[in-house]
Amino acid sequence: MSRSITSELEAHFGEDLTTVALCFDITRTDAEVFAFTTHDRTITYDGIDYDPFSAASFTNLEQVASTEADNLEVGIAFDDDYITKEDIQKGKFDHAFVRLFMINYNNTTQGIVKLVSGYLGDIDVNEFGANAEMMSIANLLKTELGEVFSYKCRADFGDSRCGLVKASYQVNGTVTGVTSTKIFTDSSLGQADHYFKYGTIEFSTGNNAGLTREVKDFGSGQITCLFDFPYTVQVGDTFVATPGCSGTPADCKTKFASNNIVNFRGEPHLPGRDEASQYPDANS
Repeated sequence: MSRSITSELEAHFGEDLTTVALCFDITRTDAEVFAFTTHDRTITYDGIDYDPFSAASFTNLEQVASTEADNLEVGIAFDDDYITKEDIQKGKFDHAFVRLFMINYNNTTQGIVKLVSGYLGDIDVNEFGANAEMMSIANLLKTELGEVFSYKCRADFGDSRCGLVKASYQVNGTVTGVTSTKIFTDSSLGQADHYFKYGTIEFSTGNNAGLTREVKDFGSGQITCLFDFPYTVQVGDTFVATPGCSGTPADCKTKFASNNIVNFRGEPHLPGRDEASQYPDANS
């Protein structure tokens, strides 16, 4: 990203006494903006109020003069007025855009010094806060484009290439028994074993309302999720269960009500390495 700086701000950095503060803003995918500063009073810049917020830290900032990506780790303590544990666990901050810069808080018209910007990657949540890896825009240069041949289908269940309507196969359920925060039962579910495997469970009510987890396995009404839900699952909690697709021709042809093999996006009959490396045998 550009590191341009106005001549006025550059001159200020050369003074014996500077009045510079660090500011950062987080723009979620729903367009809600959270803006903070390390200064002890609110700074208004470009129509955004940056509130004093000392419960954030930035570590391991690495910037290089090449096409390599900048790296930054962001640590934030939970605050009911700003960023809460529940919002992070619900995925509201997934892939949020982050910008970090310096500014002269006594004269914001001098502009800013851009330090780094990018998107939040993996977020680790603990009891009191969260640590997130910020992936700079340069990481987009590492994005793989195009597709490769594969045995399994490359479409996602319910997307435009798959052609099936996901909502048509979703099932409403109610928890009738609880083993743990990732294993629970709905005795009314009579689908075949593994039917919801690779699918998802999203709670509609209860402590985990709005939260989703991938299903690891299903059988005899018992659902086993890949990861725990953060809060206690209780009898009576309602949820929406979405079946999963293994990406195999068998699922595409027989699992769902419609024979969807015509939309299969894989090459199961393509010869593999063993076939391609064979050579004529003199005795055959």
